[in-house]
Amino acid sequence: MYSKYFSALAIGSILTMIVLSLINKSFNGKKAFILIICLGIALRVCYGMYNNFSSRQHDTGWLFTSHNTDYINFSFDTGHYGYIGYLFTYLKLPTSNVNQLYHPPLHHIIQALFMRFNAVIVKPSAEVAEILKLIKGLDLSSLDLVPITVEQKVLLERYIDVIFNMGRILTMFYSSLIVIIVYYILKELKLPDKVSILILLYVACQPLMIMMTGFANNDLLSYLFVFLTLYLGIKWLKKPNIFFSIALALAIGLGMISKLSATLIAVVIAPIMIYKFVTILISSIKEKKAKPILLLAVNLLLFAVIVFPLGLSYALRNLKEFNQPLTYVWDLGVNSWLYVGNYNLWQRIGLPSFSLINQSPFHVFATRDGLIADYNIWLDMIKTSTYGEWGYAQTAVGIPMYYGSLLLALGCLISVIYLIVILIKERFNLEHKWQLLFFASISLLFIIAYLTTNLRYQHTCTSNFRYAIPLGFAMIGLLSLAVHYSKNDILYKVSFSFISVFSVLSCILILVI
Repeated sequence: MYSKYFSALAIGSILTMIVLSLINKSFNGKKAFILIICLGIALRVCYGMYNNFSSRQHDTGWLFTSHNTDYINFSFDTGHYGYIGYLFTYLKLPTSNVNQLYHPPLHHIIQALFMRFNAVIVKPSAEVAEILKLIKGLDLSSLDLVPITVEQKVLLERYIDVIFNMGRILTMFYSSLIVIIVYYILKELKLPDKVSILILLYVACQPLMIMMTGFANNDLLSYLFVFLTLYLGIKWLKKPNIFFSIALALAIGLGMISKLSATLIAVVIAPIMIYKFVTILISSIKEKKAKPILLLAVNLLLFAVIVFPLGLSYALRNLKEFNQPLTYVWDLGVNSWLYVGNYNLWQRIGLPSFSLINQSPFHVFATRDGLIADYNIWLDMIKTSTYGEWGYAQTAVGIPMYYGSLLLALGCLISVIYLIVILIKERFNLEHKWQLLFFASISLLFIIAYLTTNLRYQHTCTSNFRYAIPLGFAMIGLLSLAVHYSKNDILYKVSFSFISVFSVLSCILILVI
């Protein structure tokens, strides 16, 4: 409870400073960006303080699987909890790819090593130390009963829970760093301040991005590298030297060994590299200078030498060890209670019906109690972008936020149509057109990936917005540019007011859930 009071004070103080700046008409330039970044970081740190790794999780399972008998048939679970617990205990990769163990291990390794560090600070009791010593000596291929009583298991779980939940320090850092990186991306894009403020405010206060601070799985770390890749990609385009080639390769490679879906961002980076190569090649031919193209070729070779072995290392390891396909995703199958493949194609990817829109502001997992499972992927994306896969009693905040998210999505759709019209009308002769292409390419990439994944894995959990976080950033970028191109000051004020109100509601939601 103390953490919530502290959080309310911190977030309220920053919101007050923003309001006073708006009243004094000084909410612009560096001051506006600093206040928004501080608000975004405060929301993430405060959320992480009063929520632990047992709140609002995905695919974490339990730490142990065991029989509830006098003695325990001990093994680590195959969810993210067990994955981290296994690495913490044995300091080696799992010998299975079942359930969540198929994921690349970087996030889990970092958390496990941090647990080791925490174990130095929070020392186990003598009894827990003896249990850990016994477990470390186990032959995991054996299913023999381990002489650990239920009471000892409780002691062990309590201790590991303490040092495990200290890992929130890392996720607070990752999440806060994303806000800062987005600011630097916008700075490199050289957009008008009014456009950048809208985008940064959305990212700072986007509810699911804040809630991801408390995730124990590998989503957040992979998105940290995705946004870092976008930033370094722009820097590389402007100055393709050895430093940025290595940094970009490491960002993509580390993203891929955090979560393989981070590979998607390479599809945005590849055209940038091809464009730069072709541009310098043409320039070298015209000027009859071989040095620039040779230097770029060396940089590209260096990039490839780093990114491919690093990024594909775990996927190739699992291919060899378990015959796991490179693009493997754990499939729940048609018998899962989450399966929604029984709905037709239009119901799944077409416009949602009004009855489905109005039935609940929160994600509905399965048909029950008069509610129909969320089978329409676009509607579910909007729902989970606001609340994740959870429901809340705070409907006074929840309902306006839900309909606000619907209006925001509609605004983005209208903006895309407007941008297409204005591009044709102006014959592609627009200011900030390469920035427009940047946001459009990210949007198109993640829409295609999201759609493809949902058609391949037809489960209601697949339509979660957490699989398409950069899409929100990119679509708000398109909306902000559309408002800018309209040259309508009233429209900008309406857009800013709308996103501001949505952000305040997001702050309230984070404080009351």
